[in-house]
Amino acid sequence: MSSLWQAWCIYCRTIIFGSLTDGLTVNGNRVSSAYSHLTDRELVFLAQKASQGANLAAAIVRSAQPHIEMTWGDALKLNPVITAFNPTNSGVLISGLGAVSLLLDLQKFRNANAHITSFTIGEVKRAQVRYTHTKFRHPSDTMFWIDPQTNDY
Repeated sequence: MSSLWQAWCIYCRTIIFGSLTDGLTVNGNRVSSAYSHLTDRELVFLAQKASQGANLAAAIVRSAQPHIEMTWGDALKLNPVITAFNPTNSGVLISGLGAVSLLLDLQKFRNANAHITSFTIGEVKRAQVRYTHTKFRHPSDTMFWIDPQTNDY
């Protein structure tokens, strides 16, 4: 579950960075942003600010420390980041990445496995209503819950 979450986060980071820094779409179209000249660490710094609702036009550009990264897969942070940077493919990114509602559950389930607390267990229990076969003794049981729309784990 943690590996799946990490893969999703890396995918989101790669897609967003490519969109900001002169990347190519699968159709060979070039995409970019007004921030394409910045380093990766500067983009991380600004993305963290954008995810917190800051206006990038007023932000002082700094480099994030090498050990600092935002949670790139967090569906609630992706839209503000994309909107703030406004890459040329922002509409495609928002529509594609905004349609991943079950990722919020994956994030909750992963966090509950990594940090077993009454809060994270409560988050898992509140999500049970969206799934079938919801036996629950440990947060790792969530990987066997069934999405009723796809009939898959």
